[in-house]
Amino acid sequence: MEFAKRSLAVTIIVFLLSALGSVSIPEGASAASGKLYKRNNINVVIDGEKLTTDSSIYIQDGRILVPMRELFESMNADVYWNKKDLEVTSIKNGKKVVLKIGDHNAYIDGSKVSLDVPAILKDYHTYVPLRFVGESFNGKVGWDSKKQEVSVETGHQETGNQETFTLHMNNKRVTMDTPPIIKDGRMYMSSYYFLENLDHTDSLWKDKETFEILIDGLSFIFKDEEGTILVDNEEVSTDLKPFVVNGQMYLPVHFIVNSLGGNLKYKRSTQELYVYLNRYIFNSEFLEKREELMGRPQLVPSASLVGDRRIMVSDNPERLTPSVVSPAGATLAQDTINEQMTSKKHRVFGWNVNGMGGTIKVGITIENLSTDQPLTVENARGYSRESNNGWINYDVGLPMADAMLNDKLSPSLNQSVTIQPGETLLVDEYSLDNGYILGFVEDFTIKSQTHANYTIRTVMGQESDDLTQNHSNAVPVNFDAQHPRGVWNSSELEATLPAYSVGSDEVSYSLSNGKTDHLLNSEATLDNASNGIPNPGHFGMKYNVKVPVMNQTGQTKKIRIRAAGRGGAYSGAVKVDGKVHLIPTLQPATDTVTILEKEISSGQEQIQIELIHAGGSALPVALYVDTVE
Repeated sequence: MEFAKRSLAVTIIVFLLSALGSVSIPEGASAASGKLYKRNNINVVIDGEKLTTDSSIYIQDGRILVPMRELFESMNADVYWNKKDLEVTSIKNGKKVVLKIGDHNAYIDGSKVSLDVPAILKDYHTYVPLRFVGESFNGKVGWDSKKQEVSVETGHQETGNQETFTLHMNNKRVTMDTPPIIKDGRMYMSSYYFLENLDHTDSLWKDKETFEILIDGLSFIFKDEEGTILVDNEEVSTDLKPFVVNGQMYLPVHFIVNSLGGNLKYKRSTQELYVYLNRYIFNSEFLEKREELMGRPQLVPSASLVGDRRIMVSDNPERLTPSVVSPAGATLAQDTINEQMTSKKHRVFGWNVNGMGGTIKVGITIENLSTDQPLTVENARGYSRESNNGWINYDVGLPMADAMLNDKLSPSLNQSVTIQPGETLLVDEYSLDNGYILGFVEDFTIKSQTHANYTIRTVMGQESDDLTQNHSNAVPVNFDAQHPRGVWNSSELEATLPAYSVGSDEVSYSLSNGKTDHLLNSEATLDNASNGIPNPGHFGMKYNVKVPVMNQTGQTKKIRIRAAGRGGAYSGAVKVDGKVHLIPTLQPATDTVTILEKEISSGQEQIQIELIHAGGSALPVALYVDTVE
C-alpha cells in the first residue's frame, strides 16, 4: 500500500472550482465526449502558494482533474492509496471520502454518491475530480478567468477555523497534531500518542510493514493492513486492520483498550477522545461483577467517628457559574482554627464543576491569622482528577478512592513550609477548563508552638489570579442544588457488625444508610451550622467495618462476604486482608461482587474491611455474609 507523504495532519483539505463555466474547453470537444484534454495553462494557488507539479492538469466532461499526490502534499494533508483495490481514501476530521479508479460512485462516510467523472489513472498518476472532493469537504475557491488561475483558501492558517482534536489519555489532556482516523467505523490512532503519554512503553519496527509496541510489558505486533495481531506472541484474528501513514503505524484503539482493560469514549460534538487504561489510572484490580438478586439488608446497629484527621468537604456550590460565584474570585469553603494546639491533621476534599465559561483555577490556601505565632505545614500530599464526560464516578471518584485507600497521594510541597504571621500559603492549585469537573483530596499537618489561629480555604479565581490574595468568606450555600459542605472532626468512620455464626443463614447490613451511621450532618459540623450541608455519602471518608465470625461447628468452614448496591448505582474501593480491590458500578439489588472468601477454623476471628465510596447521588452499599457449602 502506498500513502501520500505528509508529516503532521491526518485531516484532508481538498478544495475546488465552484463553477467551470469560464474555463474554456478545447475547440471541437463535446461536454459529454468523455475524452481527456490537457490544460497546462491552468494554475492552482493554495493559500497564496502556487501548486508545484510536473504532471499535467486534465479536463474531462467539463470537470477538472488534478494529480492527487502533489495536491495533497501541498495542503499538508494525509491520503492513502489502496493499490490492490485501486481506491483513494481521504479523511478530514473523521469524515471519510472514498473514490475508486473508474467508478462513477463514491462514498462519503459509507453513503453512495454519484460522480460526473470518476478518479482516473493517467501517466502513472492518480487524478481526482476537484469539484466533487471539494464540495464533500466544503472548500472555498476563487477563479480568475484572465489569469486562468484557481485560488484555493484552505483556512488552515486561520486558527479560529481549525477543528482541533483533544486526547484525554488517562486524564492527561493532549492537543493532537495528527488526529485519529475513522476507518470502516473503527477508530485508529498513531502509535506516537501511546508512546508519548504512557509510562513503560517502547516500540520497534521489525520491517517497513511490521511494528511492535510494548505497553506496560505487554507486546503487540501489528502488520500493515493485516487483521492478525500478535499479543505476547499469541495470534488474535480481528476485522481491525492497522495501517501505516507517513512512517507511523495507526493502531486500532478499541483493540488495545480491550486487551489492556479499560474504557474508550469519543465525543464527536467536541472532537474529544478519551482513552482509559486501568493499569495506568488504577493501582488495584477490579472485582468480578455478577448478577444476583440480593435480599434487603438491615441497618448498621451503630457507627462512630474515629481517628484524628479533621475533614473539610468543599462540594457546594458544586457547579461554579457567574450567577453563583463572582468571576473575580471566591472562597468556596473554609475552616478556621483558633485554639491551643501543637499539631493538627487535616483533610480537604473538593468536588467542583466549571461553568464559568472559561478556564479557571481552584486552589487550597492556609492563612496564618496570628500576629506573633508562625505555623509549619508538613506532609502535604494530594491527588486530583479532572474530566468532562459523563463517567464521573469511574473517571474521577474511583481513581481517588483507589489512591486514598492505597495511600498513594503524591507530595504537594517539596518540604515542610513555615507560614509567618499574616502570610498565606498556597498548598495546591488546579487549572480547570470550562465544562470540566474536578475532584481532589489533600492531606497535611499543621504545627504550632503553643497556640494556632489560621483559616484553610478552597478558593476559585481566574488563570492570572494569585489565589493567596483571596481572604473572603465562603459564598452562601446554594440550597437550590445542595451538595455537601462542612467541617467535621474526623475523616474515618467505624462500625462493628454483630457476630456471624458459621453455618447460619445469610446476614446483611447497609452502610451509608443515612440513619445510624449518618454522623456528618449539619448539626455536627464544626463550622457555622448554617453554612453546612450534610455529607451522608461520606465523601472523602474511609469506612472501617469489623466483622466478627464465630465457628462452633468443630470443622473448618468457608465464609463469603459480598457487596451490593442499595438505593442507587454504587462503586468504590475496598481493602481486605491487606489488599485493595475496585468495586465496579453495581446496580441496586441486582449486581454483586465477592470481596472475600475465607476458611475459618474453630473459634472466633475478626475480619477487617475498609471502604471508600467513589461518589454518586445514591451511595448506600450493603455487605452480605454467608457460609459457602
